[in-house]
Amino acid sequence: MVRTLAAILVAAATMTAHLVAADIYMHNPRGGNDRNCERNVNRNNGNRLFDSQNNAKGGYACPRAVGGPGVQTNKLYYYAGSAVPIEWTAQHGCGDNPKEKCNMVIQYACEDTLDPAGAFRGGAKTNSAGNPRPDLVHIGAPRDGTPRDENDAATDTIPTARDQGIANTVETRRFGMHENSDYYAACTARARNAGLFTADQNVRRRDARGTRQNPNGNRNGLECPEERDYYPYWAPNPWIDVAVLHDYGDGNAAETAMWCDWFKAQSQNSNSSTVGECIEVAGAATPAGGRTAAQMKQRGEWYNAAATCTAAGHNWITNRFGLGAGADVSGLGLTELDCQALPSSRVNQLGNSDGSVYSAAAGGAAAMNESIPHRTNANRYVWQVPPHANKNCVLRVRYNISTGDYAAYTKPIGTAAVSPGMDYRNNSDNSPVKQDPYVVISDTTGSPGGTKDIVSLALNTNQYGRTFQDRSFVFEIRAPLAPGAAAPAGTGDSAAQIEADRAAGATQAAGGMIYNLNVRGKRGNIVQTYPAVEYDFVPNDLNVRTNDVVHFQWTGSDYNPRRGCNDAEGGPPDPNTASAANQNSRADRSNIVALAADNRNMPLSIEKVDPTATMFTKVTAGGAQAPDMDTAMMLAYLGQHEALAAQNSACLTQEELENINNKNERENHPRNCAKLNAAFTPYFDAGPVAMNSMGRFPYFSSRNNNFSNRDHTGVICVDSASNTGEHMCAKEYVPAAAPGGAPTIPTTPTGDAATVIQLPGDAVDETAPVLDAGQDVLVTGPNENDAEGDGDMFPCEETVFSLGTVRGEVALGLAVGMLFLGAFLLFLVEFCCARVAAHKQGRETVGFLDFIINAVSWRGYAVLSEGKSKTAAKPSKPGRQNRSPSRTGGTSGAAEAPAATPSVTRPPVRQPRTVVPPPSK
Repeated sequence: MVRTLAAILVAAATMTAHLVAADIYMHNPRGGNDRNCERNVNRNNGNRLFDSQNNAKGGYACPRAVGGPGVQTNKLYYYAGSAVPIEWTAQHGCGDNPKEKCNMVIQYACEDTLDPAGAFRGGAKTNSAGNPRPDLVHIGAPRDGTPRDENDAATDTIPTARDQGIANTVETRRFGMHENSDYYAACTARARNAGLFTADQNVRRRDARGTRQNPNGNRNGLECPEERDYYPYWAPNPWIDVAVLHDYGDGNAAETAMWCDWFKAQSQNSNSSTVGECIEVAGAATPAGGRTAAQMKQRGEWYNAAATCTAAGHNWITNRFGLGAGADVSGLGLTELDCQALPSSRVNQLGNSDGSVYSAAAGGAAAMNESIPHRTNANRYVWQVPPHANKNCVLRVRYNISTGDYAAYTKPIGTAAVSPGMDYRNNSDNSPVKQDPYVVISDTTGSPGGTKDIVSLALNTNQYGRTFQDRSFVFEIRAPLAPGAAAPAGTGDSAAQIEADRAAGATQAAGGMIYNLNVRGKRGNIVQTYPAVEYDFVPNDLNVRTNDVVHFQWTGSDYNPRRGCNDAEGGPPDPNTASAANQNSRADRSNIVALAADNRNMPLSIEKVDPTATMFTKVTAGGAQAPDMDTAMMLAYLGQHEALAAQNSACLTQEELENINNKNERENHPRNCAKLNAAFTPYFDAGPVAMNSMGRFPYFSSRNNNFSNRDHTGVICVDSASNTGEHMCAKEYVPAAAPGGAPTIPTTPTGDAATVIQLPGDAVDETAPVLDAGQDVLVTGPNENDAEGDGDMFPCEETVFSLGTVRGEVALGLAVGMLFLGAFLLFLVEFCCARVAAHKQGRETVGFLDFIINAVSWRGYAVLSEGKSKTAAKPSKPGRQNRSPSRTGGTSGAAEAPAATPSVTRPPVRQPRTVVPPPSK
């Protein structure tokens, strides 16, 4: 048993539980929910990397363009010290509602704890010329898994064999890997904590793979099930704590703080952490009748507690993060576990919460609530990224929920002395909860005619205390370059990236803050994307000062289910060729264009905007401000002109676009820059952008914003750095006409500054005839809310139509085509039936083409009903006796049998070819 029974509260206090599924989905950074590059509505493999316990429809596909290893997409990166809103939705709620107890555990890990020795790295990596932050070698862990080609999803579960984890071949690099096989092997060797409460579950593993939630020890990637289900965990693991957000303390601030004291003391981040493991001593005596160390590990019975380990003659070591006894952890940028109360969110809804939680390292709510106000948003923790520079990291959020049907833990009021309310003594028959029980609600059998009335409960004891989780795709934590500091050598980073790092460092040195502005969501309407979400900016309401910078950066996927019509816009197509543009696309793309006001849906013209009222300005040599056209165009057009010019190509003009008659082909064409299709990958990075111009600046994504369908808008409000008081936009914005509604929004430009609007030639069909007053038009929609498959391939015009609304020539063409199709099918059925009948009668038949010729030449079907019976004939040449019939004359050397006499009322029939029978023996 690990430590003392008091430590077993790790299981009880933070394990999850409830009566129904309580899925959690991370939206920023994008949570994979075990997806990779499948194009399906549902994920391919829920065991790929980890056990999420979530619905298979959840999660976002791999953040990359379609293709194999040669198609590379840059990964997200966050500057150390910058603010990142981590957003999620949790199905069964949390916070101060009385229906459950719960917490959220947020952690991350990088290559230096997931593969500290680089043992799973592959060889040198060939990078694309456009990668500003390349990995110089193939990373072992963490890695998302790279498809072998454009048709591969790379969703197989990594084998446990160590050599399969090494990223040295195209095939092994297909496997995603977070925890490595050495870590999993230690999990299978170590005895499970037998002191834990497992209710009436039959845990069928001796090792740490067996838990109440996972009694069979099922494998999911290479994670250790016991570590997944319990927090804080007592054995070495690679996860660095970020925050524990909980609802313990029942709203009492002092009690909440006591719980936090306990969590912080147990955290692996703490210098006082006693996380450890038993190290075998060679030559240690084996007890009489006992097992050797090798036998114990093979059976999953290796020591999990210091007392039993040392008593057997082995060494117990403190081993934080699995880096070894006394390892230097200063490079991990460890901070104290952030522990706070979690705002309330509703049960049975993947919706919003009452508030955000702000990292204590960033000054807490007092400083950050002004900058990233909660307004009406999802569950959110604003993380200040730690000083832990590493090119490959992954984030995970675990959702722990427990029932009040038994005391999972106890803590005397006014103390931080937490102990388990349930342990091994409450297992099996002593369990306070039973699997799917009948419960007597009324027993009147003691009275004449009385009954015993029962109800049956849906109660899974392996879910009464349950953990859900989601994990991000791989991202980088990057160190800003302080003024005067030399760029790190041998990284392969581009000059432009180094320049951006210097800008970030200069901002922090001057007391400014770096705010990350990302995009959440994926292609499709609100039902298609659920339980993921539609597009939105994160944060969509940001208040900064003139000494701050905003890091505009987002990603998406080109592996979504096909979505089109009114549910999604633009391409590029899959595959990325003009010939495939007539099909609905899969790709995510986003941009930023200025708006005149929050409730407007028309963009401001970049070159005509008032230079005193534009979001992006630069300081000229004379100290004045001028519109920053380069930044504005980069955010609006995503560098498409430059990308196509590098390929000796160019964006299609409006005239060229309108020359493409098929609307879907036009909107998905790879060179339709108006739809952002020439942005080759879903990743975009503008770097840290200085916000020099004061004012309130609404903006939107011109591609994704679709009024009454989806809102993809945001606002940035910039106040002066010299204003040390409340930010001018700290309070929720109200239009200027209302009392206290400041600052005033700019008016829509008019005259020469007005936005130029040009309609596509087919925007309105003015040639369509006026419909009769009595004519009903019925339109059937596409299969837009599918629960499986990979979306709709065809555009609206091909899946949604009614003859009452189709042009006359199109309707005529459809009618003629259907007539010919019907005739062909009729001939085919008649031919098959006649052929079967003739075969039963021993008659020969003609081929299908002869059959049709006979039919259309009014010869009828006589050849099939009155054809020549099979008769013996002279043997043909060897090897030719089984030759198939032909529409031409008979086989050379074959005797022709007399033809059947035709009916006097029927014209002569083309004679069939006689097949020579095999020679008799």
